[in-house]
Amino acid sequence: MDKNDLYNQIDKFVSNVTETTDYNFWIDLQPNTVVFGGEFVDSKGLIKPIDLKDIGKSKCSQLADFIAKFHKIHTDNGNNKWNRAMIRKSKTEGYFVDFIWDIKWELDEKNARLNQNLDLIKWYWDK
Repeated sequence: MDKNDLYNQIDKFVSNVTETTDYNFWIDLQPNTVVFGGEFVDSKGLIKPIDLKDIGKSKCSQLADFIAKFHKIHTDNGNNKWNRAMIRKSKTEGYFVDFIWDIKWELDEKNARLNQNLDLIKWYWDK
């Protein structure tokens, strides 16, 4: 499983709402949680959100499962951490991908759980 597999899965997913090849897609991950969304450029050049309700729960779940597997492989047991990704696709420029480890967001999430007296959920590489 490589980045091209991720691109193909997102392409298929986005194709459920539009035929355009220009889109921005974001992924946020926390332990046991995958959140994603995006926007696309329609045929008139207008930016429109990807409406996950139009795609359906089953396809959203399938993509979330794929992203979780991709993340587990490509974080290399925590040696290549990332908890956020931005994937941009343009028919003229191809793909641009940015995988980042947002430490501030990570700490904010941990502090929020602690402030609510909830157990911390660890990343798989911390277990």
